[in-house]
Amino acid sequence: NTLQTRNNYLAWLKTFCNYLYQRGFITIKPTDGLSLTQRRTKKKNRDVLPEQALRQLHDYLERHNKHYLLACYLLHYMFIRPHEMTYIKIGDISLSGPTLTLHGDNTKNRNDAVLTIPMKVVHLMLDLHIFDCDDSCYLFSERFAPGQSRKSEKVFRDYWLDHVRKDLKFPAQYKFYSLKDTGITNMLRANMEVLSCGIMA
Repeated sequence: NTLQTRNNYLAWLKTFCNYLYQRGFITIKPTDGLSLTQRRTKKKNRDVLPEQALRQLHDYLERHNKHYLLACYLLHYMFIRPHEMTYIKIGDISLSGPTLTLHGDNTKNRNDAVLTIPMKVVHLMLDLHIFDCDDSCYLFSERFAPGQSRKSEKVFRDYWLDHVRKDLKFPAQYKFYSLKDTGITNMLRANMEVLSCGIMA
């Protein structure tokens, strides 16, 4: 694991242990004495989006690009990385769960994953008629709509820079990937009940 990944895991474990300790599930915190390792490289220039910015983002994309809004939902509510998003096909989504399968060939840790899809995300997919498309279609193709051609993860960042950040006048610290940090932060603030964190609405 990279140093950043190690720090991310430790930060999450510290929060989780504190959660258990405060509620009496454990009497000591196993992560006490473990500290985050400081990096000598340039500090990460990425901030969590406040609630007002999330609402601005939602309203803007509702009007201008609901398929890109779906990408934001996957990052914010399900923590799916942009690289992983580019490989998702309609056939990877099951409404019976509802679940979404990520294949290990395309994930950061090289493991398959089956993720529960929050109903907020399902409703947007239905609204966009995602399931009218063939199972072989990529979820995000031309103009972020389903299609047969796979796009680079760069298209998500480019749209954020050229449209979202420019039109909403977001500061440089608000990045597309900030939505993942924001989703994790909101989940922890809601006592780790991720499905109840409905700020982007």
